[in-house]
Amino acid sequence: MKKAILAAGFGVFMAQAAVAESYLGLSYAFFETELESGGISVDFDTPTIQFAIGHQFNENLGAEFRVGLGADEDSSFGLDVEVSDYFALYLKPTLPLSDTLSLYALLGVAKTTVDTSFGDDDDSDISYGFGFSADANSEVSFFAEYVSLYDDSDDGVDVEINGFNLGVAFLF
Repeated sequence: MKKAILAAGFGVFMAQAAVAESYLGLSYAFFETELESGGISVDFDTPTIQFAIGHQFNENLGAEFRVGLGADEDSSFGLDVEVSDYFALYLKPTLPLSDTLSLYALLGVAKTTVDTSFGDDDDSDISYGFGFSADANSEVSFFAEYVSLYDDSDDGVDVEINGFNLGVAFLF
């Protein structure tokens, strides 16, 4: 009986190891930063280039660390705004739809630095999102997602950063 239990446990471990994979990702995020104060709201296009490293523990759960760097700043009413950088850590529940397509969610925390012409600010906040990925082959996957990177208030100014992200992941 002990041998049967050990064999079953080893089989489950090997099945998870067969599914487990790590990846490196590169993407372009079309983020929009919205600043609101006193009922006045101004939107800025604040794109970033993002690098990610992740690990899919099994077909339904992974984790990912991301670093984003500002790709451009936007100006409006004499105010310049740019997402300088961010660091994020996510849990990534995944729902496989087929051998090549998967839906996933992102839930974690992000530390974001926003540079403006009136000063810089960095803060941490809950970050979340959802997306889908499509495997091109056993080594490359493409993904598209929506991400809410930051949503917080500070000194009477509400700041929201969210948008869409398109990228590629290299599996290993």
